[in-house]
Amino acid sequence: MSIYFCNDCKEAFLPEKTTTDGRKLFCSKCNVPLINLGSEHGRISLQAHIESQQRVSSDDLYHQFSLIQAKHYKTPKKDTILIDCEAKLAINPLNTEALFTLAQWYYAQGLSAEALAIAKQIISIDPSFNQAHDLISKTERNAFNTPAALPDDVPTLESMALNFVKTKQFEQAEPILKKILSQDGKHVAARRYLADIYTEQGLFNEAIHQLNRLSMQYPDDDRILFNLAVACYNAKDMPRAMSNLKAAYKLTKDDDLREEIRQFMAHLDQFEE
Repeated sequence: MSIYFCNDCKEAFLPEKTTTDGRKLFCSKCNVPLINLGSEHGRISLQAHIESQQRVSSDDLYHQFSLIQAKHYKTPKKDTILIDCEAKLAINPLNTEALFTLAQWYYAQGLSAEALAIAKQIISIDPSFNQAHDLISKTERNAFNTPAALPDDVPTLESMALNFVKTKQFEQAEPILKKILSQDGKHVAARRYLADIYTEQGLFNEAIHQLNRLSMQYPDDDRILFNLAVACYNAKDMPRAMSNLKAAYKLTKDDDLREEIRQFMAHLDQFEE
């Protein structure tokens, strides 16, 4: 998405923060035509949204006792919808069809404020754009605020949950993850994120339950067993923590993890003395 600069007040704006006569964008403060600076690099660009979907290696996180992570979830691919919108808006930032597609994408991610801002920008360009009016009404009713109103398709639920987890809005993410699991009990990523949320909230027994289910799916996964040991340790269940550590130690081929497990077991030995 392009960013625009006002030569009078020396401020830069996203399109939704401007006014328009349907042909040009104007500074909402100075009411002068804005200069198109091209793709924005400040707050949140479309490319940044795409790159944010790339899974960063979490190996280091496995070695922090305070965190629980699990693998075996797929890396999200770049969203072709965003790529297409970015290309169209770079050519014409007043392209209402592209803007509406973008607003729908934001809404599907659970980013209602962004969707609403773009829909209102569409109306300022074309007041007769009825679909934008409908989206504004739907957004303002907070259609996704209750679990019963959540969509049924798993891909949309996945996108919503991922956004809430990344922004640490755990209370919003939890019912979405649970709905995913109600439709697909073997959805590894949903169960992994739910375990993360319970760990962050200090609900270690709930985290243990989720990790136990993961370990049933992947009984030879050293990382899951290690994470389960961490959860048991935090729940003050030292025997189960030690048992899972020993199982992980036998399975792992990772020298760093093996040493981490060894140190962890030495730490737990203090409780048995």
